[in-house]
Amino acid sequence: ARRIHPMISIVDIESAERASHPLEVARRGIEAQESANAALYSLALQHEASGRLANATAAYRQLLDQPLIAEADALHAAPGDPSLRLRFLALMNLSNLEASGGEPEQALQHALGAVALDERDGRLWLRIGRLAGAARLAALERHSLEHAVLASPHNQLAWCALDALLRRVGDTK
Repeated sequence: ARRIHPMISIVDIESAERASHPLEVARRGIEAQESANAALYSLALQHEASGRLANATAAYRQLLDQPLIAEADALHAAPGDPSLRLRFLALMNLSNLEASGGEPEQALQHALGAVALDERDGRLWLRIGRLAGAARLAALERHSLEHAVLASPHNQLAWCALDALLRRVGDTK
């Protein structure tokens, strides 16, 4: 009986070499971590939507502890880096939960962490201003409300909050 051997093409060999290349292995590992991080973020959102706020808080904190998320840095990240975006969203959502759960200091710290990643969110600046006001941090409150107005010039809540602060401190120029 005649035995037929499959032919191995050069393309097959090159594909096998690429698949075992250390950079390709590292890329696949990062993609797997990014996928797991996205799933954890989704789980946190599900907990939050279902009213399981303690579980949501724990999931956001667990996400923030993941290496790719913990190391995401606005200065060194590529545009559209999913880890940077997840870090920003987790910090914002955790800040919201903490503020509503009676942890204003933690909420402020997490909101400041989020704004360090993306300064363009006027609603986040407004939240920081309100948290700073509640903590009686007038300079941070003013700075944040001014940034809120600059980031979102049509946000009437930001304008009203800034106006109220300026009247309260006597700066009506």
